Amino acid sequence: MILYSIKIGGKLKIDSLKDLNKTSGKLLTDFTVLFGEDVALLNMGIMGIIYMVFTLLITNLNGPVIGGLFTIVGFSTLGKHTNNTLPVVFGAAVSSYLNVHSLNSPTVILAILFCTTLAPISGEFGPIWGMIAGFLHVSMALSVGYLHAGLNLYNNGFAGGLVAMFLIPLISAYYERRNA
Repeated sequence: MILYSIKIGGKLKIDSLKDLNKTSGKLLTDFTVLFGEDVALLNMGIMGIIYMVFTLLITNLNGPVIGGLFTIVGFSTLGKHTNNTLPVVFGAAVSSYLNVHSLNSPTVILAILFCTTLAPISGEFGPIWGMIAGFLHVSMALSVGYLHAGLNLYNNGFAGGLVAMFLIPLISAYYERRNA
C-alpha cells in the first residue's frame, strides 16, 4: 500500500500525512476526500505495519486476529491514524497486563486490536483520555462475553459502545466544569 501510494501520488507525502495525523478521527473523517487516495493508502500501509508488528511481538497470527488487523487497515481511511490509535492501544495493553487473562491469548489480542474503535476519543480529547478509553474497553470486553455466548466481535463492539456512551459525557462534563 505504501509503494502504491507513492506510485499514484508521485512521491511520499510526509507533510500531508502529518496533517492527517492532526485530525480527531470523529465520524465522517474521510481521508480519501480530505487528503487524497495516495495519502489514505500511505496511512493504511503504516497502520498495517505498526499493528502487524505489534501483534507478532505478542503472539502468532490466526484468522480472527488477521480480521482485526484488516479492520484497522480498512478504517485507516475513515479516521484511524497513529496519533489517535496508539494511546488507546497503550491503555488497552496496560489493562490486559493487569488482567487475569494472558496477554497473548486471542481474546485479549482481539480486544486490544478492536479497541481502536475508540480512537476518536483520543483524537478529540487527548491521549490521556484515549488511554483511559482503551483501559476500560479491554476490561469491559473481557467481562460482557456471557451476554452473547462469548462471540468476541460482539464483545468488542458492545464494549466500545458502552465505553463511549459512559466516557464521552463524563469527559464533556469535566471540561465544562473546568472551563466554567
